[in-house]
Amino acid sequence: MTVSDIAKKYLNKNKTFDLDSELMQLYEAKFEEINSHYQAGGLEYIEKHYPGLCIAIQRAEDQLNMIWDRCGDVVGKIEDFKKALSKWAKLNIKGIECYRKNGGNNGKRI
Repeated sequence: MTVSDIAKKYLNKNKTFDLDSELMQLYEAKFEEINSHYQAGGLEYIEKHYPGLCIAIQRAEDQLNMIWDRCGDVVGKIEDFKKALSKWAKLNIKGIECYRKNGGNNGKRI
């Protein structure tokens, strides 16, 4: 769903716009993307061997949550949310890939 799609829903007076539901849909899509890369034991491996990346993931998630909380009913904040969501997902996937490259789960996705 693009920002213009969301804006159209907002402007359509025949429908009630629920920004929180829209943000949840965006979040769930990224979460599924991360899950497609997930490997058991990856988070523990990242914490131990890549503490800087682990901290970056945590900070990205904190930023994502902060933006989500600030969005309220402001459609224009969705771009900020999408950027933070993308950063959070990329960092998570990077961590999973680090784990896989170093033999975690024998390099297999589960």
